Amino acid sequence: MTPAGRITFGFDADLNEASAQALDAMLTWMGSLFGLDRATALALASTTVDLRVTQVANQVWGVHALLPTGAVR
Repeated sequence: MTPAGRITFGFDADLNEASAQALDAMLTWMGSLFGLDRATALALASTTVDLRVTQVANQVWGVHALLPTGAVR
């Protein structure tokens, strides 16, 4: 947890896979935090979670998923 919100990460040589890892981790977290099934967590994430490239180093992409503070109450 940061002041900006909750963050999960994904790392892979493939940008799509790194993004999928970050989103998957966020969906798991949202499911456990808010008692949501996977489909509902994905629907909520589609409007609230931002995916951003964190880094590119040694041919590995880093992506983070951000659920902003206050986005879900």
